[in-house]
Amino acid sequence: DKPEQSLILLPLGERAKRIQQEMEAGQLSALEAIAQLSLLAQEKDAAIKEAKASGLSWRAYGVHQRLKDEATLKAGGVSTMNLAQEVERLLNQFPNAAFNREEERKLRGALYTPLQQIAKEERKRIVDRILTILLDANADPEA
Repeated sequence: DKPEQSLILLPLGERAKRIQQEMEAGQLSALEAIAQLSLLAQEKDAAIKEAKASGLSWRAYGVHQRLKDEATLKAGGVSTMNLAQEVERLLNQFPNAAFNREEERKLRGALYTPLQQIAKEERKRIVDRILTILLDANADPEA
């Protein structure tokens, strides 16, 4: 499970790296950095616990984790947990999407359905982001 967990832990790791950089640049004191890193550790534990309790795969839960603060989805009334459940269903329907162009195309098309209430350009951006999360977890540009 460790490589799969990186889907939900990567954003926390990036935040930890930023804290370290801010401390090295003198923007944070050592005590402030320790406090922030302690909070990140608590977030990590909570995220892993929530992911396990959700019953979703790490990949599907990673979609929820990475998109839960997405303003466009909030404004459109899209629940990222419901979206992650739909992603889980679609991953089971298209298990080879990472390796098969035809399945990736079908997965892409199916991802538009739960996002119908989102404006067209934003919908495309969100679908692109979901596919990046699912198919290349280390490359989500908005993580």
